[in-house]
Amino acid sequence: SQAQLMLSFRALCICFLVMVWGADGGPSFCSVGDIHLEALTEQEWALPQSGAGPSGAMFWWNVGFCTPVAKASATKDACSPPENGTGTAGFFQQFDEAKCTADFTQWDGMERNATGVILRARALGSGGHKPKVMNFYIECDPALPGAQVSNTRDSVFVELVGNTYQYHFAARSRCACPSASGCDQKPGPVHGLSPLPAPPDEAPPSQERILVHPCQVNDIDLSSLQSMEFILQQDWVGHGNKEEYVWVLGFCTKTFGAPTGSTPCEFDGGAGFLQQYADNECKADFNSWGGIRALPGGQGVAITVEADDGWKYQKTAIIEVLCHEAGEAGVVETDMNHVQVRDEKSADSTTHLLYTVTLRSKCACPHGCRHTDPVLPKLPGKPVAVPPSAKHDCVLQKIDLRSLATKEFIADQHRAGYQDESYVWVVGWCTPVQEPPLKNVGSLADPCDFDGGFGYLQQFQKDTCVADFNEFVDLAAVTGGLQITVRSRHSERHVKTARLQVMCDETLLPGEVHHAFEKVQVLEPDAQHLEYILPFRSKCACPGGCGPDPVGVSPSPPAPSPMPSPADVVVHNCVLGGVDFRSVPQVDFVAPIKSNAITPATSNSSMPERFIWTLGWCTPVQSVPRLYSPCATREGAGYVQRMSD
Repeated sequence: SQAQLMLSFRALCICFLVMVWGADGGPSFCSVGDIHLEALTEQEWALPQSGAGPSGAMFWWNVGFCTPVAKASATKDACSPPENGTGTAGFFQQFDEAKCTADFTQWDGMERNATGVILRARALGSGGHKPKVMNFYIECDPALPGAQVSNTRDSVFVELVGNTYQYHFAARSRCACPSASGCDQKPGPVHGLSPLPAPPDEAPPSQERILVHPCQVNDIDLSSLQSMEFILQQDWVGHGNKEEYVWVLGFCTKTFGAPTGSTPCEFDGGAGFLQQYADNECKADFNSWGGIRALPGGQGVAITVEADDGWKYQKTAIIEVLCHEAGEAGVVETDMNHVQVRDEKSADSTTHLLYTVTLRSKCACPHGCRHTDPVLPKLPGKPVAVPPSAKHDCVLQKIDLRSLATKEFIADQHRAGYQDESYVWVVGWCTPVQEPPLKNVGSLADPCDFDGGFGYLQQFQKDTCVADFNEFVDLAAVTGGLQITVRSRHSERHVKTARLQVMCDETLLPGEVHHAFEKVQVLEPDAQHLEYILPFRSKCACPGGCGPDPVGVSPSPPAPSPMPSPADVVVHNCVLGGVDFRSVPQVDFVAPIKSNAITPATSNSSMPERFIWTLGWCTPVQSVPRLYSPCATREGAGYVQRMSD
């Protein structure tokens, strides 16, 4: 009957909803189209909140993605069971130093965007609090291994839209890429790749990327204080004479640049919270953040920063800013005539130097100064000096990349918010590139002429060098291969870091290397830095895969058919009517293949988008672009040739 049919249909709908939605109120799968996030595991990050609300305050963020958070942030009380009838934790949770402050328990869906996916969940407003919506953006990053997730911003931005607080959290993962393998299940071993020991933990973001830290404690706010420069003697207790130094202090903000006539500090890109100069040189750069705390009885605050510049001492500076009610807002004063330095022996017999700086300001009094949103420091007006580039050993553990030849290729650069552009890239691995690429893949381009010598990675736009990564940072182990990190400091706006990731591929011949991307991904962790990710595949990245000498390691490729001798070259008459093409030289250019035909489902999807075309006009092609092999056909050279990587 119709009633029975409707009952059956309703039961079918309920069954379908049970399959799609779990009992916890969330989706039983975590995918949209061909993007799967099921393999992502629960994460916890400590990041400040910016924008609306307690801007600059530090919070702990627990992220379950499509699954409710399984445990509370370490050492903190769990979120109370929500009043939505589910009795389960939220998909995203926010904690302050002691308790849960937001629990996003209502799943709002998952959708694709231009760069990956967006996950959304909602914290229902209660007790007079406004509702909150978490917008969690995950950008496709094919360079990250497995199901790893990395946050890409130094804060979680919050804005009030209407009556709702909108939270914006940005991250990146390989699993946000279409059809990424292994992301629809818990990650397992990657077949064909030789396992490597786990790489050492990266330094915490506070030592490398965070340029501005929250500068308020309780009712004391130092955010309005500007960077200051002063001259004081250093009194190293027990070491005799006092010496005069120039000190540059940024409080909770790293300061770039140097006193007039001095060479900037080279540590950490020239940025530090406290810097010490003498004889126009940087003597100490306190670029590691230790924290800010309140002094007892509302006397003020103490900021702790540290320096480790490779010398025999570990250095710690304590900057005490004392309350000065009679002072002027935003002004810092001092009665010091020297900075006291003391030796402190640690339990491991390491010598520490403890620096003490004492200042006073009205801003160090409770409610003494109003809050000011932090401004990111500016890069110095001139490039930071770097040592001349030199050849580095390209061997780590049992992996040897010395046989890799210079690689030249063409690829688009992708940076979120900018139009993709095509560039010529030249990679020398651990050896500086000595020869520039081909101009329009024809004649040689102008070489890079930046200070510091030729780079290990060079980026060209037509015949112009636009980036020369000539500072070698390190060679490190990553899961499945090695990573070469190089840096460029020639841009007035950004310090650029490139990570050349060479992953093990047993299927390739020794010495052979292929780039494993269609576009060079460029990330922007903050307003001062850009990160370039370039993953490659090679057998040389496998333990014992290659030796030091490419000769005899890699089997010789089959010899191509010889170019026809001048006597055999068939030159056709290139004159028609009043048009004479006989004097037009051979030309090389780059262009994609475009077709109006419908691509069959069985077409080769791995075919490169762009090709190098060589036109000989009415004469067979006489020479091929540098670093490319001639076409090996029985008939010899053609009049038009197409080449790919």
